[in-house]
Amino acid sequence: MCMSKISIEYNPLLYYNEIGYHKTYSIYKESIIENGFKPSCDDDDWLGEGIYFWDNLDNANWWNKNKNKGTMKHCVFQCELRCKANKYLNLDDKNEMNKFDIFSKQYIKEMRKLGEKIPKFGNNNQRKKFFCDLYCKKNNFEILSHTFEHDIINSAGFKVGIEYKRQICVRENSNIKIIAVKE
Repeated sequence: MCMSKISIEYNPLLYYNEIGYHKTYSIYKESIIENGFKPSCDDDDWLGEGIYFWDNLDNANWWNKNKNKGTMKHCVFQCELRCKANKYLNLDDKNEMNKFDIFSKQYIKEMRKLGEKIPKFGNNNQRKKFFCDLYCKKNNFEILSHTFEHDIINSAGFKVGIEYKRQICVRENSNIKIIAVKE
């Protein structure tokens, strides 16, 4: 009897695995290929510190499409994002978001109980970043994702609708494998 060699390394019950798209300036392309991505650590990174990806190419191309128009070229990295399933946090899942919210409320309650200062946030993105970083560190999450609402603004400056765009934040380069780069 001949047994074929089947790879059982990837199992969707054990691993999170997705293709993500990261848009950046072309001047950073070679450095990223050689040294990996530099995690963003801005004060208002809404999913916390990490490397940000979009769930599809259209969303990646949409990001900052009017910024530095005509002066700097962009490129898009297509990457495989992967971690063990229990290291992935999907904040679109109502149960996961509920756990996250309970954790955040409990944190604030404990800070008050201990007489500690509760952080002051300049905006909701800073609040999201703070709690995402805290929650991911406590639970050893390596990748998290969430779908955000973005306003559709017409040429006259009026909001005419909402579109939904999903972002993925990868906290370590070890969870990223570059597949292709498109200029």
